[in-house]
Amino acid sequence: MLTDNQKKIKKFHKLCQVILNQDKIPYAKAYAQTGQGLVSLESIKVQVLYILNNLQYWRGDLARQTKAALKSL
Repeated sequence: MLTDNQKKIKKFHKLCQVILNQDKIPYAKAYAQTGQGLVSLESIKVQVLYILNNLQYWRGDLARQTKAALKSL
């Protein structure tokens, strides 16, 4: 059974993969690529801030859902 922190880490890695599958957000993709290797929740929280900062011009339903999920971490 996964702990709450492990669930958050797994969710973050899935969100990074969603970002990596997009074409028009190159800087956020770079941070998401780095984020996939993180396993500390504290490091992930910092990385989320960098990713969100670089997603500010990403639009659409998937963008809203992804940003909201990142903010919930």
